Amino acid sequence: MAIHWGEIVSPQEGVKALFWDVFILGVVVEGLRRFYKKIPPETKRTIFIKVSMFLGWLAVMGIVAYCASQIIIVTTNHLAARTVALARKPPSLEIESAASTMAEVQKDTLVAVVLTLYNGGSPSIVKRWAMTITPPQGDPIHAPVIGNWIGPLTSLTPIPAMPGVEAETKTLDRKDWLYEKVLTTPIVEGGMQWGFVIFLVPQTSLNYLRIPGTKAELSFADVDDKEYKTELPLPALSRQ
Repeated sequence: MAIHWGEIVSPQEGVKALFWDVFILGVVVEGLRRFYKKIPPETKRTIFIKVSMFLGWLAVMGIVAYCASQIIIVTTNHLAARTVALARKPPSLEIESAASTMAEVQKDTLVAVVLTLYNGGSPSIVKRWAMTITPPQGDPIHAPVIGNWIGPLTSLTPIPAMPGVEAETKTLDRKDWLYEKVLTTPIVEGGMQWGFVIFLVPQTSLNYLRIPGTKAELSFADVDDKEYKTELPLPALSRQ
């Protein structure tokens, strides 16, 4: 079976139809060739110029139409994204409870903060953890978060940093490493995450941080880069 102009025909009919198609096409081409030979040279140049100008105009219009469509697409996508962003309820992170403990390691001090984070807004990750410690006399000390797992840290006893939180001994295991959990998995609206974050206070002894009047400020950011700051009460850093 063969197909000719969308119709199914026998092989013999297909060959015959193809022959006639080629014959008719040859007649048309020969007719156009003879007609073109009879056209005066000056007319040929005029036709060539006009056809070239028409094709050039089509090319320019095509480029303009393509650029215009891309601008429309980008603008539409931007407006749609802005509309979704304005309609979306922003994240709202809160620390429900927090406690901390410290451990001196050579000339540095590790501060482990055990806390529960609540999100009252749209789902959000938590990033850009930082801690600033301000002694009663002295310059603020910036304690970066430890982003690489160093554990496990065992038998650390968090000291209550908020009323109603009782001290208890916990083993800080990687599955409770809040830095990693909330950096990769958003806290859903109305959800909570419990865990710990560890900060490194460089070139600072434990006794220096236990001076009465020492203050600590914990900060972090949500998915929209909104920064949150919370002052840890004095017992979190001035007592063991």
